[in-house]
Amino acid sequence: MKLANCTDFIIGGIALLFLALTLSDGIGLSFDFNLLLQGAEHIKENGLNRLFEAGAFRAKPPLFPIFLYLLDNNLLLIAWSNFLFYACSLCLSFYMVDQLIIAFSYRILLKSTIAFSTPLLLIHEFLLPEPIFMVVWYIHLIAVIKMMNLPSSKWISILLITSILLIGLRHIGIVLVTLTGSFLFYHLRQTTFKIWSVVSLSIPSFLFFLWQYLLSNHVGHYERLDHFSGVDIFGNTLQVVIHFTKWFFPNTGMITIDLTVSLITICCIAYLVRLSIGRSKSNVSFKYFLVILIFVFPVFIILKGDLIYSDIERYLSIIYLPLFILIISGLEQFQATYSIHKNIIVFTYTIWLIYPLIRMVNNVLLWSGLGV
Repeated sequence: MKLANCTDFIIGGIALLFLALTLSDGIGLSFDFNLLLQGAEHIKENGLNRLFEAGAFRAKPPLFPIFLYLLDNNLLLIAWSNFLFYACSLCLSFYMVDQLIIAFSYRILLKSTIAFSTPLLLIHEFLLPEPIFMVVWYIHLIAVIKMMNLPSSKWISILLITSILLIGLRHIGIVLVTLTGSFLFYHLRQTTFKIWSVVSLSIPSFLFFLWQYLLSNHVGHYERLDHFSGVDIFGNTLQVVIHFTKWFFPNTGMITIDLTVSLITICCIAYLVRLSIGRSKSNVSFKYFLVILIFVFPVFIILKGDLIYSDIERYLSIIYLPLFILIISGLEQFQATYSIHKNIIVFTYTIWLIYPLIRMVNNVLLWSGLGV
């Protein structure tokens, strides 16, 4: 067995063990998940008739309740499916790392960061639509990479299917689909795939707005679509920045110190991202797309407002893998630019990796009921 495959199995196996521990105390039944279970029960009793009479379909897209219905609302089957989706998401993320990061040691660092991260474990422990959503999102990103490097009808079809699934699983998928569709149209504007890139954006968008139109007609007004009124831009930005920085350093609870650390962290990341794009010779277009994604998506959360009162970190987790791809790629270029020995950077990063690992272990103990 190749060393790369062996390390992937070890890292992935440990990550799956941690997830198994969190699920050992039962499923995290949040308010949203109970709502989705009720949506599945509505389908069981009424089929696909009168969907909007169920609260789940007024608040959520239809695909995840349908998935729960297919599993007969069996919590054990749902937990096992969640475990399987986590394994799939790790495989897909590892595949992307192998495509985008050159040096083996940096690949291991990035795979460890992804596998032992609280944000990605969080979305799998609480069993919302995110486990399936993240698998579809990673397939979608792989399709984007392939379409930028070697476009084909196969990958444009996968892009279209995953776009529909993203929107059908979570409303926020429309933001991701719009970003990827628009960027691909620009990238492929002088090729024969230009029209197909428009199709991959327009069909999912039509389905999204059709669902919203039907729902609004049933509710009788369009006020539910106004998500951007009365937004506290400063307060929301502060919350997003502090939660974002918690990926890198623990919060002290003192706003001045936390904000200072946040700004320094963001500046360092911006510099690494600049190096990643400015000095890379491969996948440059895709990295530009990741930069746009990492900027636009948090801005949407800030403007949306009501997501701030939900679990911000769960929403931000969508950009976790894209962000660290750019960071590790930037570290590769940083090493080459300043002729620093690779072992120094690897050692420093490994020391930092202790923090997310400890944070994850603490959360696993909390979610599993093993902690005090």
